Amino acid sequence: RRVAVEVHYAATKDPGVGRLLRRSVDRQIDEIRENLAAAQRSGLLAASADAEFAASAVMVFIMGLMHLETLNPKLIGDPRWEAFVRDRAAALISGD
Repeated sequence: RRVAVEVHYAATKDPGVGRLLRRSVDRQIDEIRENLAAAQRSGLLAASADAEFAASAVMVFIMGLMHLETLNPKLIGDPRWEAFVRDRAAALISGD
């Protein structure tokens, strides 16, 4: 988590780091989008879901969860929180 914060900070100060970070994040979003599109093609995910938006939302969700220890540490290990996260992730992916 600390390294992620440092990399994001460095990306705001150094254009080269910013380009590297952008490419890395874009690749991750593309991979998520491709997985969602494959699920749509196989009928596991509704075709009406916007795979691009869902992939970006999932990435933002993941990045936020990476900082849970700082944002709200009491939720770590809470089974109700874990169930909530699973439910919200499913809703993000399905477009609900």
